[in-house]
Amino acid sequence: MLDEAGHFEFTAEILDLVERLWCSYQEAKGSPGDRMGRLAGLAYIVAALRQDADAIWAQLAAAPELEGLDLLGLLEEELGSLDAASVDALRAEMQRRGWLG
Repeated sequence: MLDEAGHFEFTAEILDLVERLWCSYQEAKGSPGDRMGRLAGLAYIVAALRQDADAIWAQLAAAPELEGLDLLGLLEEELGSLDAASVDALRAEMQRRGWLG
């Protein structure tokens, strides 16, 4: 979760969570039976997690204690975007898990 440079990195934890949720869904509702159904299910779970994370972010960003801060600007400066190596590592891990061909 915390890399060598002191930055948070949640890729593995998020992928693990999505897979656990997908397995729970399959146990309760059955398997969709094909690759497209599986990928659509995984995408749905990721979208639901993102929706919740966005809602949490909105509530935190609106906190009176943070009023007047360019919170988004500060975070973009600190976090930056994912570099090509990080995206490549994410893609490789998704391929290893069978999410991508």
